[in-house]
Amino acid sequence: MKYAAAKVLGFFLVLISTNAFSYDHDLHRSSQRFEGAVRHVAQLLQSRTGYSHISQDAWRLSRSARHFSDSISNHASLRHLRKDFRTISRDYYHLMETFDRAHHVHHSHHIVHDVQRMQWSFKRLQDSLNAEHTYHDHHDYHNSY
Repeated sequence: MKYAAAKVLGFFLVLISTNAFSYDHDLHRSSQRFEGAVRHVAQLLQSRTGYSHISQDAWRLSRSARHFSDSISNHASLRHLRKDFRTISRDYYHLMETFDRAHHVHHSHHIVHDVQRMQWSFKRLQDSLNAEHTYHDHHDYHNSY
């Protein structure tokens, strides 16, 4: 009987740890995709426009995305990740405003496509962070001190 209870407990612990890992894994994967999409856009904009305002904004967002991804890898707190994401959001929306004003880059289908890919990965990152936020808020509610 003790063996069966230990077996069930072991299975339950594996299930819980797998669930927690999947949240971290999804968020990390989303951050890496966003980071790669932003880096690609920054390289493309720099190659097409030189060291212009828009390419500098793209590189700023790339650095913010890299920091966010590193923070996830280093198991930063959810509070730290939220703060970092606010920086990413500020840099992202600034880049999008600059992109809207830079009409010459709208003529490149390659740039437009890659910016759309970056927008999609930003939305995915935002959704992943919201899922992580919901999980931790629920978890913290049940395990408050």
